[in-house]
Amino acid sequence: MNNPMKLWYTEPAPMGNEDFAIFEWGKDRPDDGWEKWSLPIGNGNIGVCVFGRTETERLQFAEKSLSTSYHVGGQNNFAEVYLDFHHAEVDGYERSLSLDDAVARVRYAHQGVEYVRECFASYPANVFAMRISASKPGSVSFDFRPTIPYIGERDGKLRKTGLVFATGNEVV
Repeated sequence: MNNPMKLWYTEPAPMGNEDFAIFEWGKDRPDDGWEKWSLPIGNGNIGVCVFGRTETERLQFAEKSLSTSYHVGGQNNFAEVYLDFHHAEVDGYERSLSLDDAVARVRYAHQGVEYVRECFASYPANVFAMRISASKPGSVSFDFRPTIPYIGERDGKLRKTGLVFATGNEVV
């Protein structure tokens, strides 16, 4: 293709106020980083925001059945996955979203090893996939931390809180 359509950045998404799972109403600001910094990919059923960080990657998952019924639409994320790579100092960083093939990529070098992460969401298979590769065999290593946001623990019990709105006879 002569003119590839691509968004790219030469720095990872900042670590800002991203941990919405520990957000306390009235004390902190919610994470607005996903709107500004993540690379969104999806297939019509699932969506994933890829942040492209090198120390700890954040993947924010949404699914269409968790959409809001407000007139403006929207989805709630149902899970976040953190991949702890522990790559603080990197060279040649680039993250991109190809609009031609809908692949989000992160590429950088850490201690002389080039790492590449490629993510996409398949419509026919209805899956999100990530391929992680390194120029040196045996170099790919990370801690996998799945989380469910917005759930807090009190008195040894898990709880989820929120607001419920009613319009006429409909709870929205």
